[in-house]
Amino acid sequence: MNPELDTLLTTLYVLLTDRVLPDLGVSRDRRPGRKPGLSDAELLCLVVAQQLLGYSSETRWIRYARTHLTGMFPGIPQQSGYNKRVRAAGTLISATITALAKDTPSWHDVLRLVDSTPCPAANRGRLSNGPT
Repeated sequence: MNPELDTLLTTLYVLLTDRVLPDLGVSRDRRPGRKPGLSDAELLCLVVAQQLLGYSSETRWIRYARTHLTGMFPGIPQQSGYNKRVRAAGTLISATITALAKDTPSWHDVLRLVDSTPCPAANRGRLSNGPT
């Protein structure tokens, strides 16, 4: 186990349980049905770790997480269950991204640089419908 990854995931878990999830009013205790083996905060930690470690394949990520992260997350679901939970957690993921962005020093800067794809309609050349 990587001690730096452990520290990052522990810090993220505390941030999520103390600041992000209470602000959203999310609580699994009030929802109907069986309580999942993986809490929302644990799921979000796994999603962030998946992105930071560069796993684009959920199947490979679940295999890695079940091998290396079961000490911290004993209730890691199978790939299909993880996929369903991640797809349903769009609002939580958005809130997590916003909370992490607000903690960066550049959040309060006046100038923000945004990268975008150039738009072909912005060309100053002559517009035509075909060869002339």
